[in-house]
Amino acid sequence: MISKEKKISDLQKLVDAIVVKDRAQKKKHRPQNTRIESDQNDYMQPQQLEPDNSGAGPTELVKKTWTPPVSGQIVPIDQIIRGEYRSASDGHVFIAEEHFPVSYRHGKLALQSAFEIEADELVFLTGDPDLHAFDLLETLFLDTETTGLSFTTGTWVFLVGCGFFQTDEFIVRQYFMQHYDQEQALIELLEHDLDRFKSLVTFNGRQFDLPLLKMRFMVQAKRLKLADQPHCDLLTCARRLWKKKLRWCNLGNLETQLLGLEREDDVPGSLIPDLYTQFVRNQNGLLIERVFYHNKLDILSMVTLLALVHQTIDYKTSERDLSAEELFSLACVHIKNNHCAEAMVLNHEALNRADSDDLKMNILKCLGFLAKRGPEPDSARQYWEQMKQLERMSDLAPLEELAKYFEHARNDYDRALNECDQALALLEKPPYTYQPDKQHSLRQSWLHRRERLQRKIDPHNS
Repeated sequence: MISKEKKISDLQKLVDAIVVKDRAQKKKHRPQNTRIESDQNDYMQPQQLEPDNSGAGPTELVKKTWTPPVSGQIVPIDQIIRGEYRSASDGHVFIAEEHFPVSYRHGKLALQSAFEIEADELVFLTGDPDLHAFDLLETLFLDTETTGLSFTTGTWVFLVGCGFFQTDEFIVRQYFMQHYDQEQALIELLEHDLDRFKSLVTFNGRQFDLPLLKMRFMVQAKRLKLADQPHCDLLTCARRLWKKKLRWCNLGNLETQLLGLEREDDVPGSLIPDLYTQFVRNQNGLLIERVFYHNKLDILSMVTLLALVHQTIDYKTSERDLSAEELFSLACVHIKNNHCAEAMVLNHEALNRADSDDLKMNILKCLGFLAKRGPEPDSARQYWEQMKQLERMSDLAPLEELAKYFEHARNDYDRALNECDQALALLEKPPYTYQPDKQHSLRQSWLHRRERLQRKIDPHNS
């Protein structure tokens, strides 16, 4: 099997070769079936969706089956995707646009439910004070499709999906670069159109979409001003709220597990770079049709995921029933914000709902540390004792805390010594036996503690 790195490297070489060829034959490669705007400053007029008599509603996303096109079957992009061409100083760009009423349901939630989010909630969750200025009506939802994953000048951004609220609609506008020599026009239009937005929402955009788009702007001697605006990366939010519950926080898994959305016949993201490379060769819109669909779903999912963030943070008002993992995760966010009292309440609620010893162990450990730092540090003891009662208890933390408590707070050296003996016995079992070096280091530490306690118990024999 060819490795991912080898595949990306080979694809990059192919892209570079195509770029050289395109630049040498620029006019020859221009699409023949175009509708170019005469005025480069004209904005594309909002496209109204035509009535749909199927009963599904005018803005229902139709789930299509994506299959590779039949050999020899070539259909121009503007014949299968609704859109038009907009001109810029150095060419033109195909732009698709679709309007959704704010009442449109994407999975379990309507798009308009995103308006429930408060700026303070985003600051609370992300720790970014710049998000105090967050206003959904001035926010852009951004997602890109690229020719690869590497951050080099040979990686192109060929599709830029933008979503935003306008009056009673949510608009998805997708800027598509049909040829590499159209990048200057693409960047020029993006620079003009994105300048009005005051905040940004992405999914993993802080690490991928935004740096790559900034680089493409720099290649064209432009500056992406949007990069300076408050930025909410929903991947960060998702990890803080749901990683303990789901483990994998990729957008597809969040859609399936939380948003109630199952993508059918969606083009795999790993195929997208190769599909675009083939499209550049023959301009066959059938190759790229589902890439537009994939990008559109990503944007819509970000909107409803933002709504779910609010419903999780303000779960009592929104009447969302949180799992033990979600309550524990929310408690951890409160701890980051120094809201210890709220964290204690949430942890107790999570403990009552927890159904696994591993989760109970982590919650009790958190409760113990919170109590230890609270106004009644002696109350931490109950949590350490509860940890010891759990089946499959293999954590040394409660034994260490109890040993310190009995030695320093109660001067009960015999009970502290008993905790040491339990810890030394635990070290002779898995998982510590699988790590001899760590086992030896821990054993030496506990033996040193035990010797100290013995000297305190019987100083004459020391």
